[in-house]
Amino acid sequence: MLGLMIAWAGAVFWAVGLTRLQPLTEPVGEEVASNNTYWARDLRWMAIVAVAVAFVVAARSSAAGLGRVRAWCLAAGFAVAVAADLVCDRLDVTATIPFTVGAVVVVTAGWLALTRSGPARSARAADPDGARNPAAGPTRAVVLAAAVAAAAMPLAAAIESPTDTEASLDPAAIGVGVLLAVAWLYAMLAATPSRPRTVLAIAMAVVAVVTVVLLRQIAPGTRFGPMSAAGAVMLTLTAPVDWDRREAWWRYPVVLFSALVGYPFTVMLTVLLGMMLPVPAIMTELAGSPPVNGADTDTLYALTGVLTGLVAAWIMRRSRPGQSLDSIPEARAAEPR
Repeated sequence: MLGLMIAWAGAVFWAVGLTRLQPLTEPVGEEVASNNTYWARDLRWMAIVAVAVAFVVAARSSAAGLGRVRAWCLAAGFAVAVAADLVCDRLDVTATIPFTVGAVVVVTAGWLALTRSGPARSARAADPDGARNPAAGPTRAVVLAAAVAAAAMPLAAAIESPTDTEASLDPAAIGVGVLLAVAWLYAMLAATPSRPRTVLAIAMAVVAVVTVVLLRQIAPGTRFGPMSAAGAVMLTLTAPVDWDRREAWWRYPVVLFSALVGYPFTVMLTVLLGMMLPVPAIMTELAGSPPVNGADTDTLYALTGVLTGLVAAWIMRRSRPGQSLDSIPEARAAEPR
């Protein structure tokens, strides 16, 4: 139920952000777009990311698990959501209630289709733990989803606008940041089904929400350092989910140090790639919005968060301490023949 509530919240924010917030960011008359002009678009796309994280976890936890076909279907659904956002942005839609209801209906239909499908009863009986077997692969998808949410959350919480005076900026940034934090927690708990949850879940939730709120209290223009520290902490909390429970916790300082260096480096690298490969500018053009002036840079922090999370998840997987899956007999037995 928590996953569906995350999806609903993401759908509602997407609709409100599209019909209410986006018109506030569009340059009018002689105005020109500059850095962070399209912050509402970034927050909408981060809400879509939170919905995608919830869907990945739901697919992994369903009877059918997360196979290759379903993974591609989820990726296609994410692409369709972004394309729909661009089309609606170009049309300058303002009907908040119809779009909110429509988004919730679409998300609910997709959720029901995802969670109610499954293999035959005999297949589930033959492999009752298949959907939760780390060696079988689905856990990797959930850890990846958690890493993406962890990487995107500080970017949403620290987002700025050209003036930083909009009354809706802080509530929107906090709302999406908290939504990503809840999505991260949802993925973390799904990836650790056999471990104690209550105290750990409360502690992680408090840390994530407090981090989001504190980032908004820092003066604009000086948030990169605290945002990088927050991202490093979030990824450090995510990394041990894929560890064997017998492994030493002294690895935490090493992971934290690596994240403190790696998170800001990857964020800056993806922003520079966006400058060389003008994906943000192309998205702005497709949305029918005025281009950012030549003295500034068009950025897409939602894309930065996704790419940073994917890189972090890949590094976590490659540097996972302990035995490799190929050396574990149970893992080899779980592989399809």
